[in-house]
Amino acid sequence: MEPLVDQSQRKILQEFYLLERAEPDKPREKGKPLKLRGVFSEANKKNQNGRIYPKPILEREVNKFMQFVRERRAGAVGELDHPDVSVVQLANASHVITDLHWEGDDLLGEIEVLPTRNGQTLEALHEAGIRVGLSSRAVGSTQRNNEGAEVVQEDLQLLTFDVVSNPSVSTAMLSENKIILEEIKKNNSLVIINSIIDDILNQN
Repeated sequence: MEPLVDQSQRKILQEFYLLERAEPDKPREKGKPLKLRGVFSEANKKNQNGRIYPKPILEREVNKFMQFVRERRAGAVGELDHPDVSVVQLANASHVITDLHWEGDDLLGEIEVLPTRNGQTLEALHEAGIRVGLSSRAVGSTQRNNEGAEVVQEDLQLLTFDVVSNPSVSTAMLSENKIILEEIKKNNSLVIINSIIDDILNQN
């Protein structure tokens, strides 16, 4: 029997992933929407925020979310920057999630940038080579395990995936045409080193 979860401990869970602009293999056709794809989340491993998402729980939420994706419903849109609330604000929509699927414990996906005000901003940033981040937004509670990691509990509710300006370090990257996981991991190591150097300089 699963332990009861204290609903008062539920909070907004946000996980950030490093995005990097990749050169497209061929020019995008005029009038076609910009589509980006990459790693959206990771299961069964401690992430940069010290949380572990058990795959059965994350898989359950992804399956629910895919109903919105398949029907291209408003529930599949994401915002440019995280709001401070758990409700998706359609007025701030910048993209719609068009695909989610698993490769091992990595959740891969695709977004289509919308012709909204925020979508136009996102596309302009992308075309200018500005690095932004992808972040899942969910509500749920966690319990600390013996190793000190926060394990996400059964009350998890996946809300959406937003594009953000301040990603933490992880192994996810969005590219316009393909996903190169090994290149992502190599770049991720450089980001970690640069982040440590920046922290040292700031402290001094």
